[in-house]
Amino acid sequence: MGAIIRTGTWPEQPVFQVIRKTGNISEEEMKKAFNLGIGYIVILPPDQGDRAVSLLKSSGYNSFIIGEIQKGRAGIRYV
Repeated sequence: MGAIIRTGTWPEQPVFQVIRKTGNISEEEMKKAFNLGIGYIVILPPDQGDRAVSLLKSSGYNSFIIGEIQKGRAGIRYV
């Protein structure tokens, strides 16, 4: 099993652009070192994602569906 993360599905904080440019850090290293600001990740069955997002947002937490788990190659793949 592996995680597919869809870039652009969450708002990236401006500080990451500053870190990227100032430190001359590659995109790959930004993903590894800083997780691009994703924060917590909750993995749920696909049919529960929208409800979880709704509950989290109503509790004052920003939340986004950013990817999925797929059979196949283990690890994380950004697309």
